[in-house]
Amino acid sequence: MDKEAILAVYEKVSGVMGLMVQAAQANDWDTLIELDMSCSSYMEILRSDDNHEGLSEEELQHKMQMIQKILDDGRKIRELTEPWMKELSGFINHSTTSRKVNQAYGFNNVN
Repeated sequence: MDKEAILAVYEKVSGVMGLMVQAAQANDWDTLIELDMSCSSYMEILRSDDNHEGLSEEELQHKMQMIQKILDDGRKIRELTEPWMKELSGFINHSTTSRKVNQAYGFNNVN
């Protein structure tokens, strides 16, 4: 992949990560998941074909700025989703415990 295409993929990842931050801030988990899948496909492209060859100093600087923004956005997303993930984990653990109690004591339809 040529340098323009690589930089364009970084731009797309950076843009998607920005949208992911907005979705997380809005508690729009469905959109966040969709954007994450899109971002993952772009990241796979970069994993398989990214290099620094042929980049000017200015292009390399721009690439590094995009990577820093991507990392910063990733940190923001984790900060915003951690409380939700803990709540979800607690709900799952509670459901699992309830199911085990129901099975142990022979209850069939207890809510």
